[in-house]
Amino acid sequence: MKKIYIINLFIIGLFITFCGCRKQENLNILKSEKKNTNAIIPDYFEWEVGDYMPSQSGINILRPWASGANQSFPLIYTTDIKKADGWELVYNTFSTTKSEPSLYFVLYNKYRGLLRGYFYLTPGTPIPSSYIVHSLIPRTGTLPITLTYNANGPYDLGYMNNPPETVNNGVSLTQQFKTTSTGTWYAAEFEMAYDSHVSEKEAASNLITWQINSINASDLAINGTSQGGINGTIAQPNAPGPGIFGSLIQGALDFAGFKALGSLIKQATSEGTKKIFESLQDAAKAGLTGQAKNVVNGIFGGSSGGADSTKQYIHLTTNTTYKLTGTQTDIYSLATPSMVIPGSKNQDIIAAGYSPLYKKALGIVNLSKSPTAYSWSEGNFYTIDHLALIHDYNVMWNPDIINSSPNGATIKNLKQDILIYEDAPYYAPNDGPMEFDGQKTYFKRNIDNLLKTPNSIIELPIEFYDTCSGCDFSSLLWLNRVYAGQKLPNHLLRLTFDVVPNNGAPKSTIVKSFNIYVANTPAL
Repeated sequence: MKKIYIINLFIIGLFITFCGCRKQENLNILKSEKKNTNAIIPDYFEWEVGDYMPSQSGINILRPWASGANQSFPLIYTTDIKKADGWELVYNTFSTTKSEPSLYFVLYNKYRGLLRGYFYLTPGTPIPSSYIVHSLIPRTGTLPITLTYNANGPYDLGYMNNPPETVNNGVSLTQQFKTTSTGTWYAAEFEMAYDSHVSEKEAASNLITWQINSINASDLAINGTSQGGINGTIAQPNAPGPGIFGSLIQGALDFAGFKALGSLIKQATSEGTKKIFESLQDAAKAGLTGQAKNVVNGIFGGSSGGADSTKQYIHLTTNTTYKLTGTQTDIYSLATPSMVIPGSKNQDIIAAGYSPLYKKALGIVNLSKSPTAYSWSEGNFYTIDHLALIHDYNVMWNPDIINSSPNGATIKNLKQDILIYEDAPYYAPNDGPMEFDGQKTYFKRNIDNLLKTPNSIIELPIEFYDTCSGCDFSSLLWLNRVYAGQKLPNHLLRLTFDVVPNNGAPKSTIVKSFNIYVANTPAL
């Protein structure tokens, strides 16, 4: 018995020694990790559960969708928030242990490529305001590809992978909400493009800043027609910052939700404006059935809000140019948080600040290069009497999302169309139905059956103008010239596809268009 007791003591001693060494080893690992990790890891919270945000004792802040919360953002942002539908928590400064001067959290929908930020303005003296402007801009001045889908009509990849002459260096979204003396929630949503090189970019320099500004303005007019206010969001590419008046804006009206379109039709002050909104409503209805109609860019469905179309998610950007006029009297900065773009290199060991909770690359799709059309040359310019699109681009899907895992998704019903607008300086034969996208009439030609192999040649139905009243032949010819390296006017490549989550969540239909460039005739 004594021998057994001694053996047991020996075993216990070995166990204690082993545990002590193991504990020290774990401490050393933690110390090493802490030494190498300078980033702050945000607190995670279940945003769908509970009434209040995480906060220190004695501070109660209702969640943005809670009954009784002050909500200054589109209504769809209160219901379309379910994790099962693809929403993930990316950034968060709310905590039960520490306080931050800027209170916000950001959700990301991995099945739709949407980044949505919620900002809480603490109670205080009200600031004179009539609009809130949310701007998302590069922190370093370089162009993060992730921002380039925002507020654009067609997406411009540039010629031969060189940046276009006018790059999208940010986006500003204007909403008709005011600041108040009580605590208020504000929110905005941005569409992200997939960047296949994001993992090669250092997190310390791959940053975006979310600027939130309050603007006090006396009036708002769109193309000279006074609106008084707006429903939906005015989206401005290439114009980050608080100013909203004076410049021409392409792809200006941005809608999240179906109800905003119906109210705009009722409030339309002219037949032209009414026609634009009616075409967008038709596009929304078609998109919810999985079809692309009257739309260059859009996201439809993906929310488990029920069969009622008014509760379904819709994100539409027009292809119309607007000029906004009014009198701006005051501009106030509410917050300017900077955020690391998820998926960046060393995103957990940045020098200081918060790292993202969601670590994967943003966005769903992109092209490997701009679609390129070729024509016969005449000197250093190209006369558009014969034009062919060469299938030398690849559709790139984000592998972090488009995969066979339970949390991934599958692409179905991919369709590629060439859109050719009627008001081009040449015309197309009537081999497709005409549609109205809110500004221009176009016909579409499906090219899926022609994309058999790389370098497939797709003939584009182009003809010369056959009349030119009051001009000579040289001026007629000039109308039909496009130089190599220039964007082909009034032609777009449009992708339409369904993103079907593997977990059984509702599918999304996404429509995304790209500019086409003219190049030298290739040797095939």
